[in-house]
Amino acid sequence: MKKKFLACMLIMMLTITGCSSKSITQTLFVEKNNKYALCTSEGDLKTKFIYSSYKKVENEGYVVVHDKKYEYISTTGKKLIKYKKGTTLSVVENMIVAKDAKGKYTIYDQQGKELYKDSKKVKIYMYDLPVIYKNKKYSVLNSEGEVVTTSKKAINYAGIYHDSFITVAYKDKTVLFDTSSNSQNDEESLTIKLKGQYKVVANDYKKGFVLYDQQQINLAYVNLKGKVKFEKNVEVDSVKFKDSSLILKNEDGIRLLSLDGKKDVVATSYYKDVNNYLSKNASYIYGPHKFTKDGKEKDVKGIQLNPNVVSVHGHIFPVYVQNKGYQYYGFNGKEAIKTIYKDAQDFDQYGVAVVSKDGEKYYLMNSKGEKQSKNYVKIESIGEGYYAAYETNSKYEIINTKGKIDIHDYFMGESQVFEFDCKVYALLNKSGTTYLYDMEKGESVFSLEGEYQLYNGKYLRKKNHKAYYDLEGNLIYKG
Repeated sequence: MKKKFLACMLIMMLTITGCSSKSITQTLFVEKNNKYALCTSEGDLKTKFIYSSYKKVENEGYVVVHDKKYEYISTTGKKLIKYKKGTTLSVVENMIVAKDAKGKYTIYDQQGKELYKDSKKVKIYMYDLPVIYKNKKYSVLNSEGEVVTTSKKAINYAGIYHDSFITVAYKDKTVLFDTSSNSQNDEESLTIKLKGQYKVVANDYKKGFVLYDQQQINLAYVNLKGKVKFEKNVEVDSVKFKDSSLILKNEDGIRLLSLDGKKDVVATSYYKDVNNYLSKNASYIYGPHKFTKDGKEKDVKGIQLNPNVVSVHGHIFPVYVQNKGYQYYGFNGKEAIKTIYKDAQDFDQYGVAVVSKDGEKYYLMNSKGEKQSKNYVKIESIGEGYYAAYETNSKYEIINTKGKIDIHDYFMGESQVFEFDCKVYALLNKSGTTYLYDMEKGESVFSLEGEYQLYNGKYLRKKNHKAYYDLEGNLIYKG
């Protein structure tokens, strides 16, 4: 909670002390008859209901489509890039890229100012980031359209990750630029001995970077000095650092790699990292299955493992003990909680699990096996450490991880918990009325007749899309 408070204070300080004196117009798109119009948060319509789709460009404007005609408008509705026949617009990072019928590109910044245009003297190559060839030199643009680097040598690719980590591919090397404000690299760039079209897919300022070339289907782990520690031919959709491991995900499943590249594990059930995981017996449901804790293996039989591949929160997880029921085990292959359950769920990120001894009465339990709530018909997580605890199959109350009832009322229907401006709110429904609750105070902020859902992270929109409100209960638009 303390870390969360400090993070919120930092955001507030950055907002207050920001360098820009320009006020940002708060706008949103509202819908009518399956068409969109731009509207201010005060309810002032800036355009007609003519757009079939839109895409935001940071806080400056939107690429909009009307009758298959592309334009770029500001947050006030002003046309910054007007429609041209045969030309489409796309958003690349925080730039707008126009492509005409002949395949020629024009690059604009967020204000709609033309930066570069294909011509006899200028050639634009579009990768994850644009590469500009002009005056016999190649230049790579960052997410804002500014030049990151210029070279007389041919640049074959430019990639970007998290708006900050830019990779530039030459014939015989890859150069990595860290443009983030919290960069801890002493050098302006890192030269890496990798040939191909590599982009950063994960980073850790203590461990290094993971780069991936989709064309070669090749992954490389690089340390903070740019040295390649290992490469592996493996298809990757996402990668993350976790303890002393890399967690790789692709359409085939999850793989666990050690940071020296020597250990490669295909996850088949519960896992924590490359040294703590389960290997499910593919032939026999009740094993023996292989449990691995801190690299030490143990065979366990007479239990059935979760058929899904699941990352463990904490260190214990439920298994089905043959002819008995569910019990919680650790990666050491030993029972962690002796109690047998009729139903047992995984522990969540807040350290609790939903369990039932008889399949009828459910409660929250902590990792010590201690009961945290009273009994309910069922319990469902609704996010941010809150749960819908059902007294009947349709009527529920809201409890926290300790089982405490935070709101002394009952609700029915859909529920949603979310965070905005460092506060946690809940959208709860009762008798056809939607209530917005401040979860810290446990009080209703306001209520609206009908069913409403969170829209754009900071507005409420009626389920039929005919009314929009802000989080203070002020009406923005009603169709």
